[in-house]
Amino acid sequence: MLHSELMFMKRKRNLLAILLVMTLIVGASLNVNIAHSAATTIYMDPRMVYALPGESFTVALEIADVSPAKSLHEWQVNMSFNPNVLEFINVTEGDFLKQGGKETTGFSVLDHITDGWALFTWAILGPFSESGSGTLATVEFQVLAQGESPLDFVTEPVWSPESQTWINMTHLTKMNPPPIPVGGEEMEDIPFTAIDGMFYNLEAPPKAIFNFSPENPMPDVVVTFNASSSYTTPPRELVEYYWDFGDHTNDTGMTVEHTFTTGGTFIVTLTVMDDANATTLAQEIFNTTKMPRIWYELYSSNTTTVGVKLGHDIAVTAVETSKTEVTVGETVSIEVTVLNKGIETEDFNVKAYYDNNLIETKPVTGLSPDAEETVTFNWDTTDVADGDYRISAEATDVEDEGNPQDNTFIDGTITVRSSSEQLPTTLIIGAVVVVAAMAILLFVFMRRRG
Repeated sequence: MLHSELMFMKRKRNLLAILLVMTLIVGASLNVNIAHSAATTIYMDPRMVYALPGESFTVALEIADVSPAKSLHEWQVNMSFNPNVLEFINVTEGDFLKQGGKETTGFSVLDHITDGWALFTWAILGPFSESGSGTLATVEFQVLAQGESPLDFVTEPVWSPESQTWINMTHLTKMNPPPIPVGGEEMEDIPFTAIDGMFYNLEAPPKAIFNFSPENPMPDVVVTFNASSSYTTPPRELVEYYWDFGDHTNDTGMTVEHTFTTGGTFIVTLTVMDDANATTLAQEIFNTTKMPRIWYELYSSNTTTVGVKLGHDIAVTAVETSKTEVTVGETVSIEVTVLNKGIETEDFNVKAYYDNNLIETKPVTGLSPDAEETVTFNWDTTDVADGDYRISAEATDVEDEGNPQDNTFIDGTITVRSSSEQLPTTLIIGAVVVVAAMAILLFVFMRRRG
């Protein structure tokens, strides 16, 4: 009885060990599949294009998430479009395969562009490949007429009735390094997801226009944004105003109020949307019955910069010199203008330089907000060597300066020459005067003699 129980326990342990090994194998397999599940993607950028007849535009063919395990050696794109609306002009290889100085080769098959097909391909020379993300190519089109057109990656072989031929499909290829295992192939297709685009000019996009006040607000002061000047083409009507204030907040409405809690520079964007219905083509591509938001984000947005005053912000706004060329020993007057862009009264110093050499430091005291002051420096060039010198000024010792980028202003150059170098110019001028005087005397003498 005891022997039977021991045998049973031993078999149970063996079974558990086998199950554990199988679990590890399956788990590893799942991990590999998960690791490789991030699909490579090719897409049009921008995904939706608007242009008027007679204009031209370009779209970039982008690739993303090419894994090192499925790195790209060669690619081929078959791009379809509406030849009644667009004319294919040119294709230019991007820099994705050229990374690290790699050389590439490629060609285009444009026999079917009148049918709405353009096929082009590029590959790396040698047994190399590339991973990551980048641009495969840029394609240029001319707009022939008003209408719409797909900008599609053809991912299945297509029969062309016009040319009675099969049109090759888009594909990505990996090169397997030698030695190639038995039954293996040197070239292997890379699975990918294709995201198509489209061209559209049946309706003009709305126009986003707005203003705001006050123009230079302080922190914690209400700023009013007004988009009442925005418009769209009748009979369309604007149905949405979307605001992005550049500080991770947003709002909707034609007129909105917003408060910036800190000083700084904020990029404010308004996007307006109208009630245009999506065409059948747009519905198929973007799965919406209204014009897709991407349309409005690309072509119906307006952006401006709002500068919210900082607590401490001194700017050097101008540097002016009395001369641009002097003789050694002369004095040059340099006027430096400083502006208090902050909300606090400031005490600070202003320094003037020729190249990296300090000319002088002068204090500014009690400069109130929005006030400016001009500080004058006199540069004695007595001990300055001949040469060209860059003149600049800097505001320093500003307590808690919030925007140091505008503390420095660089003017042009001043040329310093020794007095000996000026002698030829003096002699030339003197000689010209003497010659002119002699010419006048000769003229008078000849007239009297005549």
